[in-house]
Amino acid sequence: KKTPGNASAGVKLCLLAIKSAPVAQGIVLWAEKLVMDSGFVQSASYPTLSPCILSLLRITSQRHPFSRPTVLRIASSFLGHSNTEISFKRLTELKEQSLRLLIFLLAQGEVVSVLGDMTKRLEKATSGPETNLDASLIRYFVGGLLDVIAPPCSPILLGALGELLMAPKCVDALQSSYFPTDKTTKLKNMIGVFEVTKKKHEKHITPAIAKAVDLMVKTYL
Repeated sequence: KKTPGNASAGVKLCLLAIKSAPVAQGIVLWAEKLVMDSGFVQSASYPTLSPCILSLLRITSQRHPFSRPTVLRIASSFLGHSNTEISFKRLTELKEQSLRLLIFLLAQGEVVSVLGDMTKRLEKATSGPETNLDASLIRYFVGGLLDVIAPPCSPILLGALGELLMAPKCVDALQSSYFPTDKTTKLKNMIGVFEVTKKKHEKHITPAIAKAVDLMVKTYL
């Protein structure tokens, strides 16, 4: 077992990030400035340093809730990255890691922020960096969501998930034969719960949310 005295530089940095809020804040600010720099995205260090950054941000966000909004922005920015010097497979792996971080943030309480960010990305025009989130990554993200979301479902969750699941790019991705059968079953079960929740709490659900649930039922069931 490694102790702070004989640990590697990376382990020491992680320990500092866990114990010290100022250090954690410094790491997050450094990561944001670096990741938002197009020069870094095209650099030779991008494929090797990016996984370390994402892992460090996960540790930081778990221990320091104040960092989560910035961590969300950084994780989301990876989804728009493009680097012609590395393989498509490697770039996809990095984007999958960033999606896992977004799902982790969602599980930590950033539900509306994460779902809202993803919905905006999917609803944007079909040009620009948003197109780098292809159908396989959408399925990867939704599949991860289905593993962490469980009833009871609040009206806020119904609304946020409804907007995401009814985005045209999301509908196309999930209705594809490439979406695993077990995930399709989970999706249908979840929407069934949404329908029951809408009927039980009809007085507390806005017309917009009720309409979103009806559309999900019509589209996926």
